[in-house]
Amino acid sequence: MKKIAGLLALLFLWSVAPAFAAQKTVDTDTLKGWCQQQEVGVSAIGHLCEGYINGVADVLSGGNAINGNRACIPDKVLLEDYLATVIKALKDNTQNSQKAYDLVARVLAKAYPCK
Repeated sequence: MKKIAGLLALLFLWSVAPAFAAQKTVDTDTLKGWCQQQEVGVSAIGHLCEGYINGVADVLSGGNAINGNRACIPDKVLLEDYLATVIKALKDNTQNSQKAYDLVARVLAKAYPCK
């Protein structure tokens, strides 16, 4: 189920890619904005939040590391669970804007460490 959701999210992101073509990487400020829209129910922008976080989670779940961060997310963990974890970290993040994939990978690695 995670794989299907991830593929759908990637397809969605691919379909809106031209709108974000000038921006090479997503920073934490942009991701936080998308996730705020997701919380208030603005579906198109909110799906960017879900898709981005799920995409990073899929990379990590495949046994890959992002900047040295590895996460072992159990199959029983739902998308909503790790979305909430990352969104909370985005809200708590006081650092200047940084690469979003790095923050998401660090948060997921801390929440779901590999043993």
